[in-house]
Amino acid sequence: MKKNAFTFAEVLLVMTIVAIIAVLTFKVQKSQNDYLNKYMYYSAFTNLKDGVGELVAKGNDSGAKE
Repeated sequence: MKKNAFTFAEVLLVMTIVAIIAVLTFKVQKSQNDYLNKYMYYSAFTNLKDGVGELVAKGNDSGAKE
């Protein structure tokens, strides 16, 4: 009589491999998100700095009455 079933050890081995792959995937995804957040903050700050610099460079030439 031949049984077509997995042993408990085989199931645990497969679950362990899947868990390791999941942990590695989440770590890579987190590091990518951290990089993107840093880039977005840097980009936003740079744009703000450039905009303020342009306003300061214009001075009172903007045509506003005092």
